[in-house]
Amino acid sequence: MPKIQKAKIEGVFLSLTDKCNLDCKYCYQSYSPTLNPYNELKKEEWIKLIKGLKKLKIKKIRFIGGEPFLYKDFWDIVKYANKERLEIKIFTNGTLLDEELIKKVKECEAVLSFNLNSEKEGIQDFYQGKGNWRKTINAIKKCKKENVEFEIASPLTNKNIRSIEKFIGLCTNLGAKRIRFVPLILIGNASVMGKDRPSKKQIKKLEKKIKNKKIEVTIGCRSCEAGINYLTIQSNGDVTPCSINKTILCNIRKTTIEKIINKIKKSNIKFKNICKDIK
Repeated sequence: MPKIQKAKIEGVFLSLTDKCNLDCKYCYQSYSPTLNPYNELKKEEWIKLIKGLKKLKIKKIRFIGGEPFLYKDFWDIVKYANKERLEIKIFTNGTLLDEELIKKVKECEAVLSFNLNSEKEGIQDFYQGKGNWRKTINAIKKCKKENVEFEIASPLTNKNIRSIEKFIGLCTNLGAKRIRFVPLILIGNASVMGKDRPSKKQIKKLEKKIKNKKIEVTIGCRSCEAGINYLTIQSNGDVTPCSINKTILCNIRKTTIEKIINKIKKSNIKFKNICKDIK
């Protein structure tokens, strides 16, 4: 019987909004520009939550979405997290970033995680829409110029896995700190993309190719940290093990984050590794 790991929550993903300006074919959340989110937490609720996380000595905050830059009070929340000296990372498609926003990111000492999936413009535009590869690349170049730390998160598909070494070369030249490849998760928009998902054999070959690169490269999660090292707070306040495993543990509108996390730490809950089980 596998040993159950005790929770030691060290970071929390905050999904500020389900809004997104893109409609990516591989999005496991089915977010799109036409989505009409409701019941989102207000700025004051997010700040109260961050205060609770600070009391628990949780140091890592990850802002996700949707596209987090679309949340109305995004900067007020990020500035507060920075004031509390929390480690901030923002997951973004990068298409909305301009010089002004990048300077704000730098002021808040945040790290950016860009969604980029190929060195070829046509491949990314196929999945995200025409012109979006160029927008993301331009944002990345501006970050490099402003010395803003960033990483690349890249969905693995049959289209980009064929030239992965060239892609790694591009990311290295652009100044990325690390690259994280994510195998397609066949839910949401991606539920019909089974033929686009690389085989286990292809991924095994890829693991050999990424060794000894000049940049840190990983494939998927080293181990499932959902509910152990990390939790996710959904835009409506639901607390879930991660952004994929949406088993609702509680809602921060009904109790405090301190009580939720302390209860998880004391329990022997073993959360299902959704990513591993989705074929």
